[in-house]
Amino acid sequence: MSRSRLVTRARTEQAGSSTAEFAVLLPVLVLLMAAVLACGTAGLTAVQLEQGARAAARELARGEGDDVVRAAGKEPVWSETTVELRHSAGQAAAHLTTTIEVPLIGVRVMTLEAEASARTEAVHD
Repeated sequence: MSRSRLVTRARTEQAGSSTAEFAVLLPVLVLLMAAVLACGTAGLTAVQLEQGARAAARELARGEGDDVVRAAGKEPVWSETTVELRHSAGQAAAHLTTTIEVPLIGVRVMTLEAEASARTEAVHD
């Protein structure tokens, strides 16, 4: 066999093994990317939930109606959110809950919650 033919054959076999290695690693890389995106999404959503809970508690403490308070709580959060409101002696509290989906896969994996409270404001006539 000539030297040029051996070199060509070796290159062809290397190209085939590179393709096989890529095919084996591709699912792992996709799962790793999905995990990174899920962690980023969870962090961003947690911050948004905290902002929404603070906004809802503040509006509730000011004496706004439930519809206004729920809208204020859901405004910073881009995902589907449940808002629960509580009144007690001199305190107003808001509890927000949402579920996180893993990007690229669409599997719901995590439920995040945030709660905030504020003192109710006295009404002056």
